Amino acid sequence: MFFYLRDPKILFSFQIVRLIDADDEKFHSVIGNAGLNKLQKSEVRYLREFVYVMEPVATALDILQRDNDMYIGYLNPVVLRMEANLKARRLKDGKALVYCEALLNTLIKAIRTERRFLPFLENEELKLASCLIPMFKMDWVADPMEKTSLRANLVGLMKQVDLTWDSKGII
Repeated sequence: MFFYLRDPKILFSFQIVRLIDADDEKFHSVIGNAGLNKLQKSEVRYLREFVYVMEPVATALDILQRDNDMYIGYLNPVVLRMEANLKARRLKDGKALVYCEALLNTLIKAIRTERRFLPFLENEELKLASCLIPMFKMDWVADPMEKTSLRANLVGLMKQVDLTWDSKGII
């Protein structure tokens, strides 16, 4: 199961952490006045760690779920950036994750499975579409050999396009 940013549980977790960060005492006062049990320190630590781990996923989903100016060429660079950001979150404040290490490892592994993004990451047409987005160009491609191959494929495709010009432009 993949989380969607608009999932109320995910949004609620992000909002609780923001409220706690803004004013811890006020947050606990509101919780107490509402007749709810005060969050234990371990629960607050869990929420902080959960938000820390899920932030790259939420950011990627935010980008990919946009209504305007969204193209298929965004998929691979955004997914690869999400993967890199998740891998960079194995430590929080220099310490190993306590509560969400399994979640983080599962998210990282799931990205490159057949059921998730692997077919898209290996699709040549999607790679070329990403290269044609001016914002990404080939900056998202880490392997120099793959960059060379993509560049050659793009040049080959452009040579196949027959553009006939006259004084009014393309015929």
